[in-house]
Amino acid sequence: MINYDCSDIFKNRGYFYNNVFNLLFVGRIEEDKGVFELIDALIKLKNESHFLFKARFVGSGKSKDKLEKLVINNNLSENIEFLGSVSDPELLKKLYLKSDILVLPTYHEGFPRVLYESMIFGVAIITSFVGGIPFLMKNNKNCLKIDVKSSDSIFCNVIKLCSDISLISYLTTNSYADITLYLSKNSKTHLELLLHSLGGNDVE
Repeated sequence: MINYDCSDIFKNRGYFYNNVFNLLFVGRIEEDKGVFELIDALIKLKNESHFLFKARFVGSGKSKDKLEKLVINNNLSENIEFLGSVSDPELLKKLYLKSDILVLPTYHEGFPRVLYESMIFGVAIITSFVGGIPFLMKNNKNCLKIDVKSSDSIFCNVIKLCSDISLISYLTTNSYADITLYLSKNSKTHLELLLHSLGGNDVE
């Protein structure tokens, strides 16, 4: 279920460069979610850019131990935090509101709840366009598109947002408008929204 509705939409959120960009990943910590490409991009961000960042991974999965070792081996422990699964809606909301950018480099998907939630809480979205994602997400309008299995694509788009706060504001402003319109017309469960995004029939 989507735990939030139009009343939760966090409008008029300000974006200011405060020296550290906060990145967020929410989902299963497994290979097909693109987590290894994301870590590779963060290694490059650390070594090849001047931007300071903090990345938080919310979720659990069989790749978590491997990712933690990569983080340690690349001296990224101060930059990357693994928070495990978060089921408390208020805590999850705080994590969204603390984040500037959500990255979802998934290989395959229906329409993930995390994208609805990011739009509701004003987090700029970088995502692959697989499954039902293009149903609501539009490149350079309410998100930036990344190529599947491409750490370079993740890196370049993170740099693009970190270099232009106005672009973050533009994408999230459009996200607010899109999610407000969509939720106002669709008071449904996530399963119903997912089926709709994939062109299936609504659930009775």
